[in-house]
This record gives sequence, C-alpha cells and structure tokens, in this order.
Amino acid sequence: LIFSKADALFFVEVKYRSSDAFGSPREAITQNKISHMKQAAMHYIKCECLKYTPYVISFMGIKREGDALQFDFIENIFS
Repeated sequence: LIFSKADALFFVEVKYRSSDAFGSPREAITQNKISHMKQAAMHYIKCECLKYTPYVISFMGIKREGDALQFDFIENIFS
C-alpha cells in the first residue's frame, strides 16, 4: 500500500497468515525483504518525480486467531 499523510509518503507491506504453518506475518519481513521494499519506494519516488520527499516504510501483519484477527503494526521498520 502507498499513501500520503502530512507531506510524507507511507509504503506499507501487509502480510496475512491464517495459521502459523508458515511462520508469523512478522517473520516474513526479512532483511532481504526490507531491502526490496526500500528499493521499490525509491523507484516509485523517482518515477513520480517526487525528489526529496520524506517517506516511511511500515509493516502491517494480520493473523487469524479463531474467529478474531490480530494486528501487528510497525510504523517505521528502520527504527
């Protein structure tokens, strides 16, 4: 997801898991994945001619626990 707020761009990686069979959503965010997310953000900013635009890369993990959903949000994965 890409959205803007207060003159900054937010790039949000969303991972959903219906079970722990393949690990938790947070476990899917590896250093390699973070690197790819940063490259994608920089490419988007360059292609849209948005020089010097502040940006944040965030993560939203969603996991099913029975009939409920659990949310795990990290606003800035670099901090």
